Amino acid sequence: MTAALIDASVAGGTVEEAVRTLLRRRFAESTGCREAAELLTESFLMGLLDEQDQMGEHLQKVLAEDGDFFSLSGGFSQLVMLTELQDLYRVRGNLQLEDMIRTCFRKIIQLLPFMGQTGEDRRQECMESLRTLYQTSGKRSCAEMRPVFLEALERMLERSPLNPAVEGAALGILYGCGADRGAQISAAARGYMQGTEETRAKSAAFLRGLFFTARDFVLVSPDFLKLIDGLLESLSTEEFLRLLPELRLAFGYFTPLETDRIASKAAALHGKKAADLLEGKASPEEYAYGETLDSYARKQTKNGPAVSKPEE
Repeated sequence: MTAALIDASVAGGTVEEAVRTLLRRRFAESTGCREAAELLTESFLMGLLDEQDQMGEHLQKVLAEDGDFFSLSGGFSQLVMLTELQDLYRVRGNLQLEDMIRTCFRKIIQLLPFMGQTGEDRRQECMESLRTLYQTSGKRSCAEMRPVFLEALERMLERSPLNPAVEGAALGILYGCGADRGAQISAAARGYMQGTEETRAKSAAFLRGLFFTARDFVLVSPDFLKLIDGLLESLSTEEFLRLLPELRLAFGYFTPLETDRIASKAAALHGKKAADLLEGKASPEEYAYGETLDSYARKQTKNGPAVSKPEE
């Protein structure tokens, strides 16, 4: 502890001086919009307002040079939050935040139509960015941005091929905006679930994206649940085990109450009641196999499809 304090003392004689020095250093080294905007917001929350104008100049330069969709999306939400904090505390500087927000949003919209081809390694980040943009554009201060954002989503969906998870997330956002997208969502899902084996393998990813942004769709659309039921019935054991990890992630977005409602509807499709799902006893062997299968699914989720499936 003493050694750490001695090392930090070179940044300033007091805690405030050290914080200001380290903040300026980190900000000068920042190269992405998200990182710079986060530091700007943190400095405001710490009450370090003297550095705001200087940091704003650097942020404008970073913003002009940044062409990364994920960095811009994160920076956009941070800048919007900073304007709300300034209004809350009634503190206004010379940062020209509104201009930076518009510039950031304009660059995001230019990149958004091409994000449908996002790779598997960044699809979760892409889904989160889309949801953040949806939530942020719904705020009163950004209301004029919502139609532009939705139009860019439409253009993204017109391109192919699409990452199924990103496609599902985009359709869920459009559905959440009040547009009549039920038929379009069902048609896209049917294309995955009733296609070839290769296409069916993408079904769980599509559901994961859809439920990430609009999980209520399955609760209000009985035909959609039938579609999922048909998929599960058509899968071979091998296919099901490959889809199982991502299916677990997809249905993991639901609350326990929502899961019970889905289970009741699924049971009704087969002439059963929800209580029937809780009946019956498992033998020790069946229970042990269930534990093994559950462990296998967790490993698949963590390590990918290289894990061999458990023996029956």
